[in-house]
Amino acid sequence: MPQYIYGVIVLATFKRKFNFDKNIKEIVSKNIKKYRLKAGITQEQLAVDIGKSYDFVRRLEFKKEKLVAR
Repeated sequence: MPQYIYGVIVLATFKRKFNFDKNIKEIVSKNIKKYRLKAGITQEQLAVDIGKSYDFVRRLEFKKEKLVAR
């Protein structure tokens, strides 16, 4: 429930702690490829659909570098 101070909604400003598996990046990479192939689209088409570069999608699926979404 949001808090109100002087009629203004105050949003939470604390950082939550998440407990993901140590291999979460590998799991996400595999799922992206799995569902892309299931949809029958190429990496190039996925890149166009999400507004990212082909290289971004390629690196995301193969997890060779640390990725930063911009």
